[in-house]
Amino acid sequence: MTIGEELAALRHRYPGCFVVAFADLSTGMVLAVSTLEKTAQEKLDALGRTAQSCLLGQGASAVAQVLGAGARNSPTMALQAGAHDIRCFLRAPAPAVEALCLVLTPEADLDRLLPDATEALLRLTVEA
Repeated sequence: MTIGEELAALRHRYPGCFVVAFADLSTGMVLAVSTLEKTAQEKLDALGRTAQSCLLGQGASAVAQVLGAGARNSPTMALQAGAHDIRCFLRAPAPAVEALCLVLTPEADLDRLLPDATEALLRLTVEA
């Protein structure tokens, strides 16, 4: 299965999943994406930069300090709740530098989605 097919399959399994993107955290770039609706490149670029900040950048450092984990222990998951959506970022285990970026409705079933997305990310980092 290609990266695009893996992303599309994951998005189709979960109603309310608008975007599933595979990003390179070292650059903040979205490498592949599956979207429910056409999404402007600027929005995808912003999603990649947000993932980078939340999982490796200033946001990650702040979370690690609050949790007493130290700067070397960046979070592996971050959630942002907005007025109309939830954004979830999952970081692949080191040494991989990729992440999945998910944009979901507030009603999305995160309990089912997150383990499935984590497994998909592991498959993708082996293929990448």
